[in-house]
This record gives sequence, structure tokens and C-alpha cells, in this order.
Amino acid sequence: MRPVISVSRVLMDGEETGDWKLLGNALYRESLWSLPNMVPCSVTVTMLAGYDPVPPDIVRLVCSMVAAGLVQQSNGGPGAHRDESYARIDDVQIGYRQGDSEIIDALELPEGTKRALRNRFGMRGIAIGVFR
Repeated sequence: MRPVISVSRVLMDGEETGDWKLLGNALYRESLWSLPNMVPCSVTVTMLAGYDPVPPDIVRLVCSMVAAGLVQQSNGGPGAHRDESYARIDDVQIGYRQGDSEIIDALELPEGTKRALRNRFGMRGIAIGVFR
């Protein structure tokens, strides 16, 4: 999960509320965030979060993605040259990946990388109840 450094404002359905408490990376309040069996309210949080400094492997991943995007764009854009899986010189043959292993956009992360990032940094926010 991304570290939350501070929260400066919380809006519930567009109205500012101050009855919350930041504990670690989670916001708690004494009353419910929305009433049971009702349409959930919209919660907007203004916060400062992230890593300082950004981990070196993440910087490397982002730089690699930018480089791949620039090369892809200079070669005709996404899908112009699908991911080759093999090439033969004699009697010229070129094979391409197909199905789940096919990469159409160079900026698309492989499933293994997505899974590793999800395991390392967690998932999106969830509501877990009230604090008393």
C-alpha cells in the first residue's frame, strides 16, 4: 500500500467533513461512511502520499516504459509491428506471438509484472467499518 503522509481534506457527497481520523494509511470515522442499505456516498480525499525517494526499480521501470513508447511511436504506433516471436533468414519467415502472450502495445505490462506490483504496493482503497 502507498504510504499516506497527510490528509488535508475529506468531502462526502461534496460536503466537507472533519469527523475523521488518519491512522496509518487508513481514514476512520465514528459514524458510518454511508447508511446501510442505501446508495453509497461519494468520498473525495485530498492527501499527500507516495514514496520519497521513489524506489530505484520503479524509476527504471518507468524509464523503460517511456523508452519503449518512444520507439513504438517512431515505428508507427501501437499495433503497427506486433510482437515477433521468431524470424528466419533463409526462406524468410517471421512468426508472431498470438493469444494471451501477444503484445500489441509496448506500454502494456506483462501479467507477471502487474501481479508483482500489486503484491508489493497493494490494492485500491476499501471501506472497512467504523472507529469508536
